[in-house]
Amino acid sequence: MACERKQFYNQIVESGKSTNFYKLIRRGLSNTILKPQCFMNEGQLIFDLANQSKGFARFYEDLAVPKQLEQFDSDYQESTQFNLELIRKIVLESKDTFSPITPEEVKSAILKLNNNESSDEYGICAEHLKLASSTIFNVLSVLFNAIIEHCYIPLQFLSGIITPIIKKGKDAADFGSYRGKTVSYTIGKVFEHVILIRIELRLPFDQSSLQFGFTKNISILLAALLIN
Repeated sequence: MACERKQFYNQIVESGKSTNFYKLIRRGLSNTILKPQCFMNEGQLIFDLANQSKGFARFYEDLAVPKQLEQFDSDYQESTQFNLELIRKIVLESKDTFSPITPEEVKSAILKLNNNESSDEYGICAEHLKLASSTIFNVLSVLFNAIIEHCYIPLQFLSGIITPIIKKGKDAADFGSYRGKTVSYTIGKVFEHVILIRIELRLPFDQSSLQFGFTKNISILLAALLIN
């Protein structure tokens, strides 16, 4: 172990790469994080690993389920629901013709996926799609066009693997101290990239020239010039 550590240190010095230096920092931080022996849930201590996993599942499920609380603004909620239905109606009644997604668009989207990422809950990762036969481009284009035509999102697109990540300085025995990092469905990522590519191509023509926030290569600080 000591020899491996010394060899790693020598690699950092010889390479001069900052990535190896930050890797060393992350390794040191990972060694300082203590795993809790138990978790507190509703006043009870949970020691069993299986029950701890179920506890995390219930915690994140509870966060995802919409709630009706007394402190909510009912008028704002009704207004939001009305706007959502209005947008849906406008889209469905739009006279704009939808250009079907092509296999070439699917291929471009797949190539944008990052390699060396975790597999989804079905064991699929980016490399599977990138190294697959070109037939998959045709299959996915048919699937994506059906999703848009029928306005239906498959349940698989809404599912994923959640890994709890402890927040800095928080109590490690509290479920609420963990941020959920989700590995989503790989096919769903491809669909999102297809839509994103289309939006990026159209956005420069549809977006207002006064839009500074959430705009590529434009700082919101430039908006201050207009105010002055």
